[in-house]
Amino acid sequence: MKASTQIRKIFEEASDIMSQRNIQYGDYRTLFSYASALASIYTQKNFNTYEICMVMFSIKMARIAKNKHHKDSWIDAINYLAMAQELTGIDQREKLNERNAK
Repeated sequence: MKASTQIRKIFEEASDIMSQRNIQYGDYRTLFSYASALASIYTQKNFNTYEICMVMFSIKMARIAKNKHHKDSWIDAINYLAMAQELTGIDQREKLNERNAK
């Protein structure tokens, strides 16, 4: 199989899993917003959605370091990076909204 075909297949699988998770758990933005609120309460430090997503990505990378042959961890890591990239824009808008509300 050509490398470009294999890469396309990996991205398609990652997209399919994102769709499945959206059906199972709802929109990831809402989940990360909830998770960031919980983490902030637990630690008494402020976390945003991007930071929580990067923690999840870090967990996947730690798992990959232990077993680089577990395909699901790679797919999940791809999805966490995609979500994190989008969440950077959301966090910036939240900060602007907070500043404008003051």
